Amino acid sequence: MRDLKHLLDISYPIIQAPMLGVTTPAMVAAVANAGGLGSLPLGGLSPEKTLALIKETKARTSKPFAVNLFAHSLTSEVREEDIQKMENYLEVLHKRYNLPFERKPISSYRFYNHLDQIDVLLDEQVPIVSFTFGLPEAEVLSKLKDNSIRVIGTATSVKEAVLLDKAGMDAVVIQGIEGGGHRGSFIDTKHLPQVGLISLLPQVVDTV
Repeated sequence: MRDLKHLLDISYPIIQAPMLGVTTPAMVAAVANAGGLGSLPLGGLSPEKTLALIKETKARTSKPFAVNLFAHSLTSEVREEDIQKMENYLEVLHKRYNLPFERKPISSYRFYNHLDQIDVLLDEQVPIVSFTFGLPEAEVLSKLKDNSIRVIGTATSVKEAVLLDKAGMDAVVIQGIEGGGHRGSFIDTKHLPQVGLISLLPQVVDTV
């Protein structure tokens, strides 16, 4: 525990989960100010939104906090015909239940990947970056480490943990089948690991 606290520069070995759509800069700052590691979810956000949320968090705390990015290779482009189909369907549902519905510009649906955000993190000197849904490129990890930024990966199997460790992650978050919300798998996303944390954790410790 002392190693983890020293590694992340925190007082207590408590890491707040970066829940996209739920976690706010205020929550991240509150955890950081209390001595834990606050984690700001930024997966899929534009560089501009990424910068704004980091600055808002910094305005609330002088303590170190982490930011979380998605490391998968999803394209950041969207197809207009797909968006129109989705909005047509949503509009029908909203009308059925007498709810207001407003169509959004296509550009608002763009999903940015981590490569679009890295420069912002470097400019803002974010001390800790965690990744979910994959293994970041070697050059990305090198950039972060060259700037004294700690990097954390997410694994749902022993194989994923081994890959993350070999890539040079400073720490790896292990997620069992009990993990709420999405699963951070990236080797086999069709057949997700069905191992519970109590069994998976010692397997990883024995292997990594």
